[in-house]
Amino acid sequence: MGCPKRCAYCFELHNPFIEKDEVKIKINTVKTLREKISRQDKRNVILVDGYDCEHAEVKEHLLRDSLKVLLDLKMPLVIQTKSDLVLRDLDLLQKLKEEVDFVHVVFSITDLDTSHHRIFEPYTCPPSVRLKAMEKISNAGISTGLFLMPVLPLISDSQETLEELFKEAKEHECDYIIHELLRVVGSGPQRDNWFDTLEEHFPDLVGRYQKMYPYEKDAYKFGHGPFDREYTHKLNRTITELQTKYGISNNLSHRKTVDNLIKPRTQMSLADY
Repeated sequence: MGCPKRCAYCFELHNPFIEKDEVKIKINTVKTLREKISRQDKRNVILVDGYDCEHAEVKEHLLRDSLKVLLDLKMPLVIQTKSDLVLRDLDLLQKLKEEVDFVHVVFSITDLDTSHHRIFEPYTCPPSVRLKAMEKISNAGISTGLFLMPVLPLISDSQETLEELFKEAKEHECDYIIHELLRVVGSGPQRDNWFDTLEEHFPDLVGRYQKMYPYEKDAYKFGHGPFDREYTHKLNRTITELQTKYGISNNLSHRKTVDNLIKPRTQMSLADY
């Protein structure tokens, strides 16, 4: 529970069970996982999230041991991460891919600008490293994609910025890109942290952001997207055009096998579950 990455837009600031920068290790994870999942429908897709807590995971191996449980139970899964630590477990993912028709690894990326990375995600694995990890996983025959999340209005949403990301994603064997705009809470610590970051690095944008993300007392803790429908529609059109141009899907889709001598397995999409 918790995350040490301190991304400027993070919602962990609203978690009442942890302090800032605190990570709590759920030591009964693997035992609970086996007990709970063994009683569930095997078609339920499992979301694996937590590789970003690298120091804790390297020490405890909770995710690796959990993957062994999922392999035993032949469970379909999606891994979501900003870390290349997932490469450590590529051997287990390849074995699971032989057992089930749905194994995906998705990397979250905001954009490829190194200065933006230092400002908004200073403690995360660089986007260039995530792309290289994605390519290695894809070349191993496992479905890979990007969560273009969050798109930062007026910062990471230019045609040039998005074009560069799609071009690099295609060159690194990305199968799909799913995007979502930045969400900001109407009030509370996540909003304060985000606007403090803007004040320091993009002061000229503060006023425009206040209009797009107006203050709201007692707001929903997971926030909302920008209150600008015209802007949202324009961005969606731009991304749709880039997906068409680069032949990149907008959903979790099928993948090829690495060895052409092996009869291809048809990878299923999330919509099939």
